[in-house]
Amino acid sequence: MSVALLPGESLDLYVYSEGRVVDRCRVPPGDDRYKRLDAWLKAHTDGWSVAIADYVPNILVHGSRFRLNFMSGAAILGRDYEQYSHRVYPSEYAYLRCHGGT
Repeated sequence: MSVALLPGESLDLYVYSEGRVVDRCRVPPGDDRYKRLDAWLKAHTDGWSVAIADYVPNILVHGSRFRLNFMSGAAILGRDYEQYSHRVYPSEYAYLRCHGGT
């Protein structure tokens, strides 16, 4: 399975704590976070499993055609009416921060 970021599309990044948004920002295509997420998605086209549970957001990246929730031990990808999970280590998404929001 692959997810491609749309050329020129900014992403919305939400940081949650105890179920509430504590920070949010836009991530434009030229941003290092955007480039690293794009590389991560391209490197992880295999290993996704169907996920049917609900997940509390932690680090949520939202594009026009997908949402990606990074949480301890898993990345949860939602698109249309489908949801998938992939094993992930916190070090793989530690760069997804807003630094005060934009």
